[in-house]
Amino acid sequence: WIEKRFNLRDKSAVRDMICKCPALLSYNVKSNLEPKIAFLMKVLGGDESKALAILAHNPTLLSYSLEKRIQPRWEQCQEIGLSKMPALTTLIMSTNDNWDDYLERKMEQ
Repeated sequence: WIEKRFNLRDKSAVRDMICKCPALLSYNVKSNLEPKIAFLMKVLGGDESKALAILAHNPTLLSYSLEKRIQPRWEQCQEIGLSKMPALTTLIMSTNDNWDDYLERKMEQ
């Protein structure tokens, strides 16, 4: 599915993603992968090549909950009016404590 979604000719990119995150093979496309990739595309302004580069480098981003982690943190950034959004890896992969510390530092700036 990822191959088709990003129109990949080189199957090694998908193979590398699966090697880094074997759980990708178990994710439901409709209820899990599609919504996360759609959100990522929205956040990146529709830049498909950037989305693919981010996911190829760190496919574990797709293992985090869109509803419980990704979207709420994105919305927190917007609510406090961050002029520059954090890197997606910071946004998604930070522990809750590290995320809270990050937001606190940003609000003080």
